[in-house]
Amino acid sequence: MRTNLFLLLFGVAACASTSPKPPTNVHSNGQVRWEYKMVNGVPHGPGHVYYADGTLKSEGEYVNGVKHGLFKFYRPDGELEQQTYFYKNVAVWKSTDPNAEPPDELISGLTAFSGEPPKIGDELGVKGDPNAPSSFRLSYDAPEPYFSSLDRTAGPNRLGVQFGAGTAGERPFGSVTRYEVFGSYRFADFGAYGSFAQSQFEVEPNMRLSGRQTLELGGTYQRPVALGPLSVRGGILFPISSDDADGYLASTAGAMQRATDAAQSFPSTVAVRTSASITHKRQRLVLQGDGGIDWLLGGPNSSLDALARLNAGVGLGFRSLMVGVEVANTLRMSEPSRHIHVMGVSGTFWINHMWVTGFAASSLDGETSVTGALGYEL
Repeated sequence: MRTNLFLLLFGVAACASTSPKPPTNVHSNGQVRWEYKMVNGVPHGPGHVYYADGTLKSEGEYVNGVKHGLFKFYRPDGELEQQTYFYKNVAVWKSTDPNAEPPDELISGLTAFSGEPPKIGDELGVKGDPNAPSSFRLSYDAPEPYFSSLDRTAGPNRLGVQFGAGTAGERPFGSVTRYEVFGSYRFADFGAYGSFAQSQFEVEPNMRLSGRQTLELGGTYQRPVALGPLSVRGGILFPISSDDADGYLASTAGAMQRATDAAQSFPSTVAVRTSASITHKRQRLVLQGDGGIDWLLGGPNSSLDALARLNAGVGLGFRSLMVGVEVANTLRMSEPSRHIHVMGVSGTFWINHMWVTGFAASSLDGETSVTGALGYEL
């Protein structure tokens, strides 16, 4: 009898020692694995799951221990993988579009079924009254690369206009204004973009020179790499009008306002633009780096010239509000003494696809400028 009791106790102890350990709320490196608001011993409220490096993996709303509401799932690089709407632990809607929302028909049906509106984005990327008009909803997702002086094709699909005003650099007189209309759109990995720009150089009161009007059209390709999305673009830039000495002078005076597009100011029959950009996002941080070469063909003094570009930007904040620091550099390969080095600070406000960006900058040559842009995210 005692022998059987001993064997029974030994067997229970052996089973307990070999059973798998329940998962803990920390990774092996000590980083938090998950965080839940607990009520009566079960998750009830907002919950967050993290990768081992501390990057957010998912976030969502729990009710009595089950998923009930909007959940967002992220890749290790911080990019949104998908968002899913759960109703009592059942996935009823999914989307990989970070700006998509559950359709009104679904929300109306769930409201009629349960007798109350479902929670949409409570304690997530969208905060506030779920019944408020979508145009007044702020997003607390990771910031997007809305940098004013860097390559725009690396950021979200959008249409916009930019206006700028500044000094004329080394010239002891005059002021410069510049405007541009631009847009870009990606179809999965591939995309297209275009822009139209012109500068105006006011030499003195009532005497104004019109810069070259230029049109640029091109395509893009984007693929994920370890650091984040890598974007490659190629385009053709050509003059439409004011392609003369006055146009060249006015465009050169305005080049500092967007140094990455300095190719618009050089006299050439056509410019072939090539570049690559990489972006990296964290929960409250976004980084972007650009590098490229613009090939100037058919110029009056040389049939072939080139401009080298190297830019970088750092943004802090969240989707609806970001502040950034930007550096843009352009160098003429055949004449290295001709270069543009610009540094400035920017701010972006985004709400329900509408965005506004401001940028104040200064160059090493003493030029200063202020630009503003607004548009719609597609």
